[in-house]
Parts: sequence; structure tokens; C-alpha cells
Amino acid sequence: MKERKKLFYNLLSRVSIIIFIMNLFIGTTTSLTIRGQALNDVFDETIVSFNNTFNTYDDDKTVDISTSFSDDYFLKASHTYNPDIAEISSILSAAAYNYMEDFLNSQKYIEDALVSIGFPSENIESYNYDKEYNYISNRVGYTFSYKTVHMDDEIYNLIFAVIRGTTAGEWYSNFAVSGLIYYDNDVHFGFRVAEANLNKDFKDFMQKHGLDEEKDRNKLLITGHSRGGAVANLFAARCTKSLNYANEENIYAYTFGTPNVSKDVEEYENIFNIVFNSDFVPHLPLESWGFKKNGITLKFFSPKDPEFKDEDEELYSLMEKKYALITGKDFHDLSNFSDFKNAMDTFENLAPTAKDYYLSKKERIPYITLYEYTLLMSYSMTSEKDWITKATWVLSTTKDISDYKPLTDFFVKDLSPNTDLSYAHGPESYIAWVRAYNDLNFKLKDNLDK
Repeated sequence: MKERKKLFYNLLSRVSIIIFIMNLFIGTTTSLTIRGQALNDVFDETIVSFNNTFNTYDDDKTVDISTSFSDDYFLKASHTYNPDIAEISSILSAAAYNYMEDFLNSQKYIEDALVSIGFPSENIESYNYDKEYNYISNRVGYTFSYKTVHMDDEIYNLIFAVIRGTTAGEWYSNFAVSGLIYYDNDVHFGFRVAEANLNKDFKDFMQKHGLDEEKDRNKLLITGHSRGGAVANLFAARCTKSLNYANEENIYAYTFGTPNVSKDVEEYENIFNIVFNSDFVPHLPLESWGFKKNGITLKFFSPKDPEFKDEDEELYSLMEKKYALITGKDFHDLSNFSDFKNAMDTFENLAPTAKDYYLSKKERIPYITLYEYTLLMSYSMTSEKDWITKATWVLSTTKDISDYKPLTDFFVKDLSPNTDLSYAHGPESYIAWVRAYNDLNFKLKDNLDK
């Protein structure tokens, strides 16, 4: 009898050890770590900080926004709009902008944000944040990060590529549709060069961390605002077409206020472009030149926009409330939508094609091409002089008789930058749009336009 008891307890002990080991590998205990990262991160509330779009004019330099995050957002395939991923993407895209208080630590906002949602600091790497704000370049800043997560009894690598929007010196690249001189190209030159450099660095990042050999276990998020959105759009299309880094259902891409990028685009169902129709940036380069965006574009409208419909009213009103909660100030719509339309029409009339943009001067005053005019505008954004001096200098080339006056009237108001443009394009606005759209539980599906 004693021998049987002894045998029974010995067997029970072994079974307990086996169950404990099985628990470790199937994730029923929260103490399991892979590559130093706890699995199944859930953050009910975390604070992300980013640069106030209006920090030049306001004392408040920083926006602090509360959000939540869970690794389980990525359980669903990428082909359906995911409100949780859209929101965290919009916030990370805002945090990607330079921390202006410390040049040597200008990637602070985005790296702090990634740490706050569970990415180990040793797995975060930022690139091209070491340039002066006015440094002229075809590159763009970006941050890569990864952590190991546990989903549906499987282990995955959750990888984020967050791409910064324009710094002052990159405006030249934004307007360089085909480089310094004209040639018939299918992809925007400045964005293509930036994306090619990013792809090289991302490949090195994946190889360095051994992620390139684990494609079936990778879940990849690509996001960015403005110029960052354009590069994100191209990079997401590359990744989706090649499947070098992850399977298509595990490649998630969300862009905000992104320009058009290419004449050769695909309607990939895993790339979502969020666009406010009164924002001039997503309209350039012109669609009449053949340029579009990869993926699905979700458009939102102002009451001053002729395309605004009665069913858009609830969304717009909710966006205004969200914006006020985020920034502590009222949203300023364009004071006159006709100025926006006149500017876009003037752009197209002066340059019906990309070739005209670079080469056509005709009899216009001043005797410059539209591309040369955008260089003047870029100068006004990058010069160290104060805005009044810069605006005066630009206006001196565009007197009332100038063919460019509608453009200058749109970009400059009362010898100051037209801040309405910043409201329309600022990352805070896109966060507000996403939050409002999500809260309405996708009632406005007609706006989901491929």
C-alpha cells in the first residue's frame, strides 16, 4: 500500500511539472517572456506626447493625448478597416515629428510613445533625425521597432515602421515631382528616393534582429502623416507586392493627409488613406497628371465643400468636438472654400501636365515656371528669417497682376502663413477625424471610396 502511494505521488509530481511546462509554452501564465518582452501587452490608458502644430505661435509646445493599446488589435486580418489600429496609427504618426526642444533628441516623442505601448527600448531604432530642421534632403525620418507577442496560441513578431512627416528642408523634395529637371516618371521623385532609402534601412533592421527569416510570424504596421504618409504608401505597396517581410493579411498600412504618389497604383485592400478633402496636400501632385494613391481612400468633408452631404454633418460636428478635446482650441475650417478651389484650379491651369509644371512659362508674370514658384514657397518655409519678411519676399514676386496670385492668396494671409491650412492638414486634425469616424461605428460607408 505504501509503495502504491509513493508511486501515485511520484506520478502526480511529474504530471504537475509537465502541466507547468505546457503552461509556459501555451501562454496561460503571464510570466512568459520572449526576447525580453512580456507577451499580450494591454494598455488601458497611456499618454502619448507630440509637437503642437501651432507651437510657433502658442506657448503650449506639446499636445498630450490619452489612448489605449492592445497587441490583440492585430488578431484580425489587415483587409478590413480596423478602428483601433487606425487610431494608434494616427497618434504615432503625430508623435513621429521632431521633438523641437532638443535637437540631439529629436526622435524623443516617437520613441517614448513606442515604449509606452510595450516596445522595448533596445528594439527601437530611429533614422535621419540627426539633421538640422532646415536641412534640404530627399530623405525622411522614420523609426522601426519590434516586440514578440502571443496571439491565438501562436507567437508573432509585431513590427512597426512609423514615418515622420515633412521637416522644413524637405519641402523642396515634396515639390520635386521628377527631380530638379523634368522627365516622364511614374513615381514622385522625392517620395521614391525617400522610400528607397527607408527600404534599405528596414531590410538591414530586419536582418540585424533575425526577423527576415520569420516572415510567416511577422505582423507589420506601416504608418505616416503627410510626406511620411506618401513614403508609407509606397513602402506598404512594395511590401504587399513582394511579401518579403510578412504575408499580405499581416501587413497593415494607415496613412493620413498623404499626397498622391504614383501613376502606377494598386487598390490594395490592406492600405487605408485617411484624407480631409479641404486639405490641399492630398490633392498634389494633381490627379489630372495621372498621380494617385495605392490602396483605399477614406474621404471626409467640410460643410463648405460642395461635396458635403447632409449625412456628413454628424461626423463633422463630432470631429470638431474631438479636436477641441485633443488641443484645447476650436477647429478652424477654411474661411473661404473658393480660395482653396481657386488655388487648385490655378495650379492645374498653369500646369495641365507635369511637363508644363517644369517647363512652361508662357507669358505669365513673373517669368517663372510653376515648379520655380514652389521653390520660392519652399524657401519661405526654410529661411531663418521671420515669417513677415519671408511672406513679403514671396508677395513681391506675385503682385496683383501675377498669374500666381490665387496661389499666394491661399498660402499667405495678411503677411503671415495661412493657419487655416495647418488646421486642415495638421496631425491633430486627423486624429480627431479618426476618433469621430470610429465613434460613429462606420455608419458613413459611402465615404469609403477605393
